Amino acid sequence: GSDLRLSEGTAWVMNAKQFSQEVRFASNGEGPLKWVVGGIFFWGKNFEDFAYSDYGYNDFGPTAPFDQFNFLSNGVSKTKSYAPFAQVDYDLSQTSVGVPLTITAGIRYTHDRKYGRNYLDYQLPLVCGGSCGPIQGPFSKTWSQVTGKFGLNWQISDQSMVFASVSKGYLAGGNIIGLATIYNPETLISYDAGWKSRFLDGRLQLNVAAYHEEIKHL
Repeated sequence: GSDLRLSEGTAWVMNAKQFSQEVRFASNGEGPLKWVVGGIFFWGKNFEDFAYSDYGYNDFGPTAPFDQFNFLSNGVSKTKSYAPFAQVDYDLSQTSVGVPLTITAGIRYTHDRKYGRNYLDYQLPLVCGGSCGPIQGPFSKTWSQVTGKFGLNWQISDQSMVFASVSKGYLAGGNIIGLATIYNPETLISYDAGWKSRFLDGRLQLNVAAYHEEIKHL
């Protein structure tokens, strides 16, 4: 055995704070039209500090001395996001049309801002004479996206229903703390259709569904 230190790292410090609030108003459920409107607000702050040193003893040969390195990374990332939304469901069976069809339409607007600072220093003491050049500085990025849903539900009977819908989803971009890297949002288009049913006075349930998803910028 050997008492040589192969590597060491400081404690990985991570601190996170966040606040969110959602407000919504909805119809009383009477009549063919049901609706909900509202909004959500989110604020978050993340701090991270990480340091790691490798003394190069994990390698052999003439290049071993050059494998010594230090990795220093820290930063703060903050998020502000708000999103108003609305959805309506219209049941044609409760109108003079008398068709057992419910139409669903929803929309949401999301605005995200990510900002903060990054610091990254990858040190190769025997190659760069110390730091190979830290990457540091503030960052700020804003994204906005409109998403929504459209769906149809056909009530074949009290025990059977078919449905189909198409919806668009959105995942905000962000920052990998300390790596000075901003990644862009992902968007998703989802299609689904299916059949829900009950038999034997509700003792047996059979549901069948199929879906297809298209993801961009994954």
